[in-house]
Order: sequence, then C-alpha cells, then structure tokens
Amino acid sequence: MVGLGCPNLREIDIVDVIRVSISPENSKDNMLTITLQPLSENIKHLRQLKHLAIIDLNLYEETELPKVDREQTRKTWKREFIGLLKDSPSPDRRILRWKVVQGRLCHLNGRFEYDVVEAEELEVFPETSL
Repeated sequence: MVGLGCPNLREIDIVDVIRVSISPENSKDNMLTITLQPLSENIKHLRQLKHLAIIDLNLYEETELPKVDREQTRKTWKREFIGLLKDSPSPDRRILRWKVVQGRLCHLNGRFEYDVVEAEELEVFPETSL
C-alpha cells in the first residue's frame, strides 16, 4: 500500500516498531516509517516506488535464536533490499543503511536498553552482487 499512497517517496525507514521506536524529532518530510511485515508483501509494495533511493533498515535480533539463524535472517533482509534498490528506476544514488540491535534488561532502572551489534551503509549499483 505504500507505493499507492506515497508514489514520490524517496527515502524509507523500515523498523520493527514492536521493540524499537523512532522519535518524532527524527522524522523527515520525505521519509516514511513502516513496520516489518511479511517480507514478500513489503517488497511487492515497495517495488511500485519510482523514486526510492534510500532505505534505512532497523532490525531487532532475538538473542535467544542461534547465531546462525540470526545471521541468515540478516542476509535475507539485506539481499532483498539490495535487489529492490538495484531495480529502482530512481536516477539518484541508491543507499542501503542497516542497523541491528539487541535488547537487554538494565538492572539499575528495570528498563530495556538496546545495543547496536551491526551498523553499515552500502551504495547500491546495478552491478552490486546479491
């Protein structure tokens, strides 16, 4: 539905909002925040965006899952979003940024805190490998 409602969208911030939230002061006029839903549905709708050039992907990792499963999930998301940007008709530089966080309970104040375990940026070109 994003493609129909915001056809000129250039930048999108994709967040697992159940655990990680973006504060209002970080929002931008040309950016939309959506939740992570089934991967195929997200990709299908985002392919309709003709100006999409920047994707900020924020993933929350469950530390209870085996490390190999967490790494495979990360690779799958990155591959899909690299493919999306490669196929984008936008003439702008295409950038994929991602951040992976893990939560932990802080015993001092009883609140959850988040540790960034991976943060990178990749400029995507037509020849970028998946």
